[in-house]
Order: sequence, then C-alpha cells, then structure tokens
Amino acid sequence: MTFERIYTFKDSIKSREYKIGDVRAIISSSTNESDLYVFFERVEDLHIATNNRLDVINMIKLRFNNINRNMTLRHFSVDDSTLQELHRNNTKKEKASGVYDLPDDSYRLLNEEIKGEEEYNAELR
Repeated sequence: MTFERIYTFKDSIKSREYKIGDVRAIISSSTNESDLYVFFERVEDLHIATNNRLDVINMIKLRFNNINRNMTLRHFSVDDSTLQELHRNNTKKEKASGVYDLPDDSYRLLNEEIKGEEEYNAELR
C-alpha cells in the first residue's frame, strides 16, 4: 500500500492496482479477525485476509480521509456468510448498471469511522 494506491501481487508480479480515493466502504467480518472486504463502486472489490486487519483498516481510513475530506468512509461489520454474499452480488455487471449491494446502515461501526466534513457539518446543524 502506498499513500494513494493498494497493490496486489501474484508470484511477485503486480496483478492489480486500486485507488484509495475510490474506496466507498470497508466491510469487516464480525465472525473472525482476519477477513476484510474493500468495496469500490466502479472496479472489482478487494477481499483481504490478514493477521493485522485493524492496522490495514486504519491505514485505509486515514489515507482515504486525506484524499476525500468531504466524504465519510463507511465501515460495516457483518458475519462471514453475509460477507461472501456481498462479494458475489457486487459484480462488474451490477456495478456498471449502478446496482450496489451493501449492508444496512445498522451494521455500520459509526464510532470507528472518520466523519467527512459534510456528515460532520450536518450533525452540527
């Protein structure tokens, strides 16, 4: 991960590149402490399994906030079956037609999100 991008590798060769500014949601597993799903509106989503999930989430949130100050990066926590279902439902075809499958807002971890300026100002009113 760099300041602006997340890279994936296969056999030591860069296979994909994701812009952190294009992240729209982070969905973590409530069942285990390693699975993480990074949702993008326009490109294929990224599934990560890591022992240091909290560090990865915090880095993405901080970098996203530096790039997109006005937006809140939503963070959800769902069980493993829901996580797999979301991964299956958010295909390129569905995204191209503007259809996204995200958890209900009741699954948001509001106390762990960094509020964007727009949401913060709306709460102040």
